[in-house]
Amino acid sequence: NMATSELSFVVSAPASQQRYNVSAILETSTVESSLQSLFHGCIKRVLIPSSKPQEDLLETMKILFSSSPPDTHRPYLDQYFIFVANQVNHLRVVHLLKVVSNLVAMGTLQPRLVCEAVLRYLDLSKEMVWRESLKFIKEIIGGVDYKGCRDLTKQLLQKFDQLPLVVPEHQIPALLQGQELLAYILNRNSALMPAYFAHDEIQRQYPDKNHTPHWVCKEVIGKLKGGMVTTAEMVSGIVLPYLRPVLGVSTTYMPVNAWRLDSSKQCCYTLKGLLPYKESLLKPQDDLIYYIVIQPNSKDVIGSILNLARQTSQPSQFVEEAIARLGVVAMELSEHNLEAQRLFEVWNQMANILIFYSYLNLAPFGSVLERLREKLYQLHYRKGRGYLMWTILQYTTSTSTNATAAKASQQPSNSWVQKEFLPMMSVFDLLYQDKEPLPVPDTSKPSCVYDVSMASLWISYTKKAEAEKVTLPRSTPCLLRKQIEWIEKLNEEIPTASLAMKDYTLPLLLNIYNSNEKLLNVLLESTVGSPTSSPYPTTPLACTTLNVLVMHAKVRLMDKFKNHLIKITELPKQPEPQPLVHALLESYGRLLVWLGTRNLQSQLIPLVFKTQSWHVLHALLELIAYRAAVHLQLQFSLKFQMLQQFQTVAGVNVIPNQLFISVETAVLRIIKGLNTPEFLIQLAKQCITDPKLGTDPKLLLSADSEELNKVFVLIVAQTVHISNVDTSSWLDLFMKAVQTATPHAWSESAQQFFPQPFHQHCFFPLPADHRTILINKVDEELRRYKSKNNDAELIQVFNETDSSAFFYCVLWRLLLDTGSIPNICLKIVLLGVPKKQGAQVRKLVDYVVYTNTSNTQLNNVAIKFNELVWKYNFICLDRLVLCMVLRRYDGQDAQVCFAILRHLLLVPQEFSQRVSFFVREVPPNYWEVPSWDQKHAVYLRQYPETFHPSTAGIPNPPKVSTLPMYFGNVCLRFLPVLDLVVQRLLELSDNNNNNNNIQFLEQLLDRYGHLYKFHEHPMTYLYTTMHYYEINLSEKPHLKKKLTFTVIGSQQKGVEWYFTSELCKHLRTPRDGPLWKPTTPYYIKVIEKLVEGLQPFNVCVPTCNWHFGEFSGPLLFVLYTTCVEVLSLPVSAKMASQQLLEALYSKATSLSDKGSDTILTWINAMGLLYTSLPKSFQTQLMEELVSTIRALLPPGGQSTDHTLHIVTGPRGRVGCLLSMLHAFWHHSNINPLLELQGWLHTTVRPLVQNEMQLLFVCHLVGPVLNRLNTERPKALLEVVLELYHMLQAVDTLQGGQMQCSDTICDFLYHIKYMHIGDQIREEVEKVVSSLQLPLKLRLRFLVPQLDRQQPMPAAAVTGGGVAQGMTVPPISDTMEM
Repeated sequence: NMATSELSFVVSAPASQQRYNVSAILETSTVESSLQSLFHGCIKRVLIPSSKPQEDLLETMKILFSSSPPDTHRPYLDQYFIFVANQVNHLRVVHLLKVVSNLVAMGTLQPRLVCEAVLRYLDLSKEMVWRESLKFIKEIIGGVDYKGCRDLTKQLLQKFDQLPLVVPEHQIPALLQGQELLAYILNRNSALMPAYFAHDEIQRQYPDKNHTPHWVCKEVIGKLKGGMVTTAEMVSGIVLPYLRPVLGVSTTYMPVNAWRLDSSKQCCYTLKGLLPYKESLLKPQDDLIYYIVIQPNSKDVIGSILNLARQTSQPSQFVEEAIARLGVVAMELSEHNLEAQRLFEVWNQMANILIFYSYLNLAPFGSVLERLREKLYQLHYRKGRGYLMWTILQYTTSTSTNATAAKASQQPSNSWVQKEFLPMMSVFDLLYQDKEPLPVPDTSKPSCVYDVSMASLWISYTKKAEAEKVTLPRSTPCLLRKQIEWIEKLNEEIPTASLAMKDYTLPLLLNIYNSNEKLLNVLLESTVGSPTSSPYPTTPLACTTLNVLVMHAKVRLMDKFKNHLIKITELPKQPEPQPLVHALLESYGRLLVWLGTRNLQSQLIPLVFKTQSWHVLHALLELIAYRAAVHLQLQFSLKFQMLQQFQTVAGVNVIPNQLFISVETAVLRIIKGLNTPEFLIQLAKQCITDPKLGTDPKLLLSADSEELNKVFVLIVAQTVHISNVDTSSWLDLFMKAVQTATPHAWSESAQQFFPQPFHQHCFFPLPADHRTILINKVDEELRRYKSKNNDAELIQVFNETDSSAFFYCVLWRLLLDTGSIPNICLKIVLLGVPKKQGAQVRKLVDYVVYTNTSNTQLNNVAIKFNELVWKYNFICLDRLVLCMVLRRYDGQDAQVCFAILRHLLLVPQEFSQRVSFFVREVPPNYWEVPSWDQKHAVYLRQYPETFHPSTAGIPNPPKVSTLPMYFGNVCLRFLPVLDLVVQRLLELSDNNNNNNNIQFLEQLLDRYGHLYKFHEHPMTYLYTTMHYYEINLSEKPHLKKKLTFTVIGSQQKGVEWYFTSELCKHLRTPRDGPLWKPTTPYYIKVIEKLVEGLQPFNVCVPTCNWHFGEFSGPLLFVLYTTCVEVLSLPVSAKMASQQLLEALYSKATSLSDKGSDTILTWINAMGLLYTSLPKSFQTQLMEELVSTIRALLPPGGQSTDHTLHIVTGPRGRVGCLLSMLHAFWHHSNINPLLELQGWLHTTVRPLVQNEMQLLFVCHLVGPVLNRLNTERPKALLEVVLELYHMLQAVDTLQGGQMQCSDTICDFLYHIKYMHIGDQIREEVEKVVSSLQLPLKLRLRFLVPQLDRQQPMPAAAVTGGGVAQGMTVPPISDTMEM
């Protein structure tokens, strides 16, 4: 009666009063008699389930909670469990909890709210209530959804964290009861929530070593974390912390790349989720940043990797640390007394990096010096102190006059004292502790500049302080006074020009007084002479002189040279202008190599073109073609601007023919140097951002020269083939622009090597009867020529009408018919417009090929062509051969064309004699030979060149003249054309064709191969050729040997400088000698050489003057030479790839007892190597992977996590291969990963039949998921679907008995929560619904439609399963975390 009255009161009471009525109901329903209270601790109680008080309380609570919405239940539950927590009667507590349990079973109360309320009022001091409450939670928690279980886990852990570490012994059982509940919740067999979910919450609760769980929880949590270690390794791999990119090869040139670090987390790798990743992945990647910073042109890469804004000015402590570390390395190398050139390269790189990053404020100068001083404090490095101070001098002189930087920083003018001067002096105090004054150096040695660098620094800072009226906080050190007095005395006695070149006094002074015009004038006079000097000096500025000059002195000196050239253009025009001084041009060219061509392009060339100073423009074009553009690592935007400038010059009608040829030569050489992945990125930007490119292609392409545009397309195709980049966003735009400028087509033999996206753009239809049309048109023009009665009509017809395109064909017919060419034809040629000659030569070549099908006529044809080139000077040999080799000939036409070429290049002696003399007399290393111009002049006197027909015998001839030649000649002009001839012959030399083309190629290399000693990029050219035409070269070991030895063997340093001794011996073996078969020790040596070469500043790597070398640094040099060595081996790509992998396995076995770090550096090198090798090598790598998957765990075996760890470890054969794939994919661009889904579907899925194979595939694809999600999300979904289908197949084949199902499930949950969410929910539901019961139970949280109420017995789950009779907890929410 009392309960009923209370109930009526509860229902009728206002909402604000209901929260106070629960306690009253409980007190009424659980009241004890006075006798029971008196003997509370002495009587035995028996719970009668059907007792009237229980039923009344249950009915009362049911009515109470049913009559109110669920969101208002919390206050009632709080009152209820506060009451429970205060009870001391065990029977009453059980009775009260049973009531709530029944309400949960009826669905009246939500189990999650109940469990949360119980945990809120748990108190360990009330042990009985603690134990019963935890038992109660364990009974009902099965009805809580998995997100609720996560929150309850968090609440339970917080409750444990509030407990003291030391508890009374009698409370231990209660603590263990809590441990049991936590273990039940986290038990994978309970399937209350994904273990991945639980681990994520625990990691958030205890993120680091400073936050640890209570000791009673550690064992349970540790067991869960231990199970996640394999998943973490599966997702991240083991090789990532040891991968090091080579700029220009690895994916660092991509705007969004795989190397990006999380700058918000101390520059560690960006890893998804809170898995227990290895410490090497979670720590700051200082080594990676250092490896990138020390490479040339690293600014954009660092900005991308650190995710810095393009215009950021925020310092980076990691960049500062990298530069300071580089300083320590340079000081250490200086202690070893290395050769001067190697030390200079190291310190020059240090200076460039310090200036560049300090100017960008990514590494403030003072901060770098402070870090450097700290590192050097415990080291006794002193020999490199002069180099270090010279490096600091480079920075101080470059910023002392930079007012722009001071304004940008908005800092006080004297801030440099604190931020530059004092840090520099702290380094000085550390390194200069001599007791005697520093001696005066010997100025005849370049080291004198480094010896006085500290004194130079002091003078520079003193001058700066005087100019800004600032007092330095330090007086002049006694150590420096002697040198300072000596320098000041030298400055007062400036040497004359004749003495300036004899020692290094002038560079020493210019480093300090670079604004002194007298010093600059003396240096300029020593190069260009003075009005009173006779003869002009012929020695340019030596490279050793330029090396010791600081950057700002070089800039001032280049401005001086530029202004001198401008003065020459402003002189009155003369009929025969005075030739420029070669030493001036050579010196200016060397400065351009150091400083770039921006001012030349923006100021000098436009002015020269405007004033029509053709002799100066011709000199500048030669300077760019043969000096600056081929060595300078120009920004591609500048190269594109240069191409646009030169196309503008070539489009002018009034320029001389020789100047036009120089323009085309410069353009050709620039295009030939564009074959790098960065070029494609810039080209893509140009195509996408410049809408005018399609309608006005002359912005980048030639408007008249089909040959130049074809070379451009060929270079793009080769670069796309090698780098395997995605062209979908820009290739159509580019090819449309090319076809708009010069419509053309390609031969079928050329198209077969083009990447697939190019094929649709390579065909330009010709009329079916185009041969007949051309022949008839030539006959018609010949009749027209013969019908004209006077010279004026002929000139008008063949120069001013469409007939001009066929004029060379008319000349050809006249030459064949009469054996000579009339003078009027010579005059027409002289009056012609140079840019029209290309079309005339193309018509001529087509006509000759179409009308000569008999081999007996070809020798005569070659003789006539030879006369046109050398007797009449109508066509330059290089232009003629370039046109012939790029025509769209196939079949019989191609045979005729190359037969003519064969006779033209091998039979006449005019050109071969020139080549022999030039190769014999002129050295290739012009920057080291002061008399190079004299030797070149001897060649030109022996074989003078003329670019127009002779005017002798022509009445009233047009005025023509030959411009002075400084650097170029027909031999050097022919060199890039020879490259194309070799590549075209390789196209035609397929395995099913006759050997005529191969024979011609070998004869051509024998005759003209020595020209490759002058090739600016021999290794790059050889690498590109052997990579692009690898299919045709693979089964031709003798041709590979011939090509490699011709190109590299002709270099001044010889093949030994580039390759291993074994390959050098093979290259020198006669053709009829035994064929060499490389063995595994040889391949180990090759990889070892690459590994050593990829170590920064390794003294084992040959050094040179990289400014005038082919590569920007030793890393690229070592990688390219290794690739060429592998491609030159007399074995197929399949065999070479197998042997490389065997070498890696062998090395891994030998290092099995020495830790894994060394083998991981080998794997990094192998990844770089395979990234740079042709696809046939990569195909063999995938075939090796397929064989490995097929061999994993034969039927009857059992897989365990331990077995998998052994398999995936870096020292095992399988683990090496797995890590090798990860390294290869990480260094590559995204395209190889886009092929992953197709490979998994067609090749791997049918193979995967057991659990170990599935685990291996998960380890294979895990590390690439993050990159796919970032760059190609759609491809990621396809890969994940393949994993689910493989899981379905393995589960069916193994009958649901899987030992490592937990690891696989954790991996799939990681993919869902970190990458794909519910994007493929329908497909996943179909797979999961069809799985056997154990996997279905674990993965059911992925499938909301799975039956949520079906009882699932314990036997269904391996390892214990769910308690008997337990109902599978429902899934109320399957959205993402």
